[in-house]
Amino acid sequence: MSRIAYTGARIFDGEQWWERSALVVDGDRIEGIIAADSPTDAQRVPMGGGILAPGFIDLQVNGGGKAIVTVENSGKTGAVEVIVHGDEEPNRPPIAEVAKELHARSGELVLLDGLRSRDPDGDPLHFEWKQILGHRVILSNVNEAKATFVAPKVSERKRYQFSLVVTDMAGPDVMKGADSVPAIVTVWITP
Repeated sequence: MSRIAYTGARIFDGEQWWERSALVVDGDRIEGIIAADSPTDAQRVPMGGGILAPGFIDLQVNGGGKAIVTVENSGKTGAVEVIVHGDEEPNRPPIAEVAKELHARSGELVLLDGLRSRDPDGDPLHFEWKQILGHRVILSNVNEAKATFVAPKVSERKRYQFSLVVTDMAGPDVMKGADSVPAIVTVWITP
């Protein structure tokens, strides 16, 4: 296989730009980036400007939702037009809804209910319950609409708080969408 050093173009490696450099390729393998005037046994191929982006690069084109990708190889040129149609309506965040206050006695099963939570766009919801105040309890079903815990033994009235954040799962492939503002429920435990 012959080694080629592509020169005369700006090189982007995914993290930084390389000026006055050469991209060295051996067959179908990228060897590296060297100074354009470095001695090498590779055949030099002047690019005459432009940009080289070796490897997998996520190129983003902003504006108008249209881009044309042109590839040149061995004197042949091919072009692909890419058009992206965005949603007319932006994704709106869901709303987490819980009771503001609950009361329970030591030893009782406490039900935290987020079933009234909703998404204005009708997207499916992912639930995430967290304890934010009080001695730690074992919270069950933290990724369900309803979570539970057993009220701990207390000698006097104690306050516990839990938050619920719901995330809408937008799109057919269940990509993460928007998060709600946390909804807080206070649970008072009595002996």
